[in-house]
Amino acid sequence: MALEAHKLAVCDFDDVNIHGVQDLGHDPAIDVSFGGGSGEAYHTHVSVNQHRPLINVATTDLKTLLDKVGLWFATVTTGSVFSALWTQTADGALRTAGAAHEKMVVNKGILAIASIVANQGEDAQCAFSVYAIHDGTNDPVVFSANAALLATGNVTARWTLGPIEIAGTQLEGVQGYTLSTGVQVATRSSDGRVGPYHGSVEIVQPGIEIRTLDASAQRTFGLSGTAISGDGVEMWLRKREQGAAALANATAEHIKFSVAAGQGTVTAGPATAAHPADVVSVVNVHPIYKTTGPVLPITLNTAIAISAGL
Repeated sequence: MALEAHKLAVCDFDDVNIHGVQDLGHDPAIDVSFGGGSGEAYHTHVSVNQHRPLINVATTDLKTLLDKVGLWFATVTTGSVFSALWTQTADGALRTAGAAHEKMVVNKGILAIASIVANQGEDAQCAFSVYAIHDGTNDPVVFSANAALLATGNVTARWTLGPIEIAGTQLEGVQGYTLSTGVQVATRSSDGRVGPYHGSVEIVQPGIEIRTLDASAQRTFGLSGTAISGDGVEMWLRKREQGAAALANATAEHIKFSVAAGQGTVTAGPATAAHPADVVSVVNVHPIYKTTGPVLPITLNTAIAISAGL
């Protein structure tokens, strides 16, 4: 009996390779229905009620992904398909050479950014989901064997936690933040069909949680919160320098997320400490959409300098 094992590989969306994949999972989300009755203890019929397949990915290749998709979502369709692989490992070696790998292709669906997480001393990661939909011909997820790899994994850039300014004042002691896009996707079927045949974005309700050692944040933003004013909320990710430390602030290769003045509120979250650890205080940013312009709740720049002095 042969034993096979598989690992992660480069993903691809619309012919753009996504490197630095840290996690990848496929959930067929199969709902199984059982039939019984008449007082009998055992079920005597079983069938599949529906399935809603989903692929979840986390990557450190932030600029590539965000430049392609943006901060919110993109349509997966003919000519812009999403592909992922499980790489077969070779017994006694590394990965198996040639076309020997398991491949998954989504021909129709929605690729939705879920979150961006940055913590002190760690690589920032972006998590996204691909909601797979039947395109009328192909299954929502098409599996194939003996596939060639899309590309050799090659991590050429990484980012880590950067500074944060709120209304032009730096928030001190930042330990990390989580930007959640709040993109909610609905997939639908009809006529007794098992798989989804239609999908749409239902709501986009982003939020940002900042974690800081500055306990005065509880006092600064007050019990009822503070409207976003002045220069708004500006959050950077520092690019890591190849072979050195962080790239210089003045080099326009960092990433910045911004919430403009008048587009939300800042509230203090819980502050907690457990002996002998430091107090960690949470600051929450609640962005909203501006119809004049229009201006998205959070704007993105993937090639920008960090303000001097931060």
